[in-house]
Amino acid sequence: MNSYPIDPNDEENQIETCPICSAPANMECHPACPQVQVSEELQVEGMDFGVFISNALFSATEDYFNELAKKQHKELLVDRAEQFKEDWLEVGEFAKALFDAGCLLKAEDVIYFITHTYKFTPQYLIWLELGKPKENDELYGLFKSEALNRRK
Repeated sequence: MNSYPIDPNDEENQIETCPICSAPANMECHPACPQVQVSEELQVEGMDFGVFISNALFSATEDYFNELAKKQHKELLVDRAEQFKEDWLEVGEFAKALFDAGCLLKAEDVIYFITHTYKFTPQYLIWLELGKPKENDELYGLFKSEALNRRK
């Protein structure tokens, strides 16, 4: 047996080895060899190092973007929940202003307001334009008269 390394150009004495850690085909790869982590479908006989690196980069890129998408999804959900909370508080303030103005008199009126909030857009725009006046503000009288004039 020759103690020198096998000549890579000598195809006659060439044995099949792992392209990364050079483990013979009948042995397992070194535990730190990244070839072990490549799925069976990606392993092709005679895979060269460039193909292996490309596969590893594609896999790492896919993992990165999956994690990024999960993180952004969580951030979007938190942002949407906070916006919903702020909007709901404002809807409550607007409903109180309409109640004080005499637009919402009965429980049925309030239920109608909650289920058909979009129909109160003219009153809401006036309320915003006047700076969200409350019952004791000087502009509240103007809001009250305009809100009553625009009810359906």
